[in-house]
Amino acid sequence: MNLEEKDKYIEEHLMALSAETLRFMVADHVAEIEQLRVQLAGCGVVAMCNTETSRAKQKCEQGDYGWSQSYQDVANAVDREIKLRHALDIIHDYTVRNHGGILGRLHEICDTALGHEK
Repeated sequence: MNLEEKDKYIEEHLMALSAETLRFMVADHVAEIEQLRVQLAGCGVVAMCNTETSRAKQKCEQGDYGWSQSYQDVANAVDREIKLRHALDIIHDYTVRNHGGILGRLHEICDTALGHEK
């Protein structure tokens, strides 16, 4: 094999190795994109789980395929919303029993916040 043939041989093998490397890189990126899609979908699902029952059904733990810090941030916000709504329900129930004055106004605020019709 002369020098020119050796150079061509090396070049062809390097190109083949580069193509193989690129195939692996593309496969890795495709897998990463799929996981990101699952994680994004999980954020949307947990955002809609704003009751204790629906939230209990939608649990994803750190280390799970669909878990991300963004998912956890959304889940934490949903948990706070559920707790605040529960506290608001307690206040609302109290103001219903003790209607009048400042409690009457608080009752109206609770009705509005809870979406109750007048």
